[in-house]
Amino acid sequence: MTVKELLRDWLDDEHYVGLCNPELECGCGLDDLMPCGSNCGECQPATVFENKENNPCQSV
Repeated sequence: MTVKELLRDWLDDEHYVGLCNPELECGCGLDDLMPCGSNCGECQPATVFENKENNPCQSV
C-alpha cells in the first residue's frame, strides 16, 4: 500500500472529500487525489459546501 492510498483511505474514513490548499486556491477530490504531482505537504483535508463566494473547496 502506498502513502497516497493510505491518505485516501484516511480522508474517506474521516468523511473528507479530498485535499485543499487555500493559499494556492487549488483542491482535489478522492477520485483524483494529487493529480498535480506536487508536494502535498501544505494541503489540508477538505470538505465541500457552497459559500458566499461560490467556492466549492473549503479547508477544515
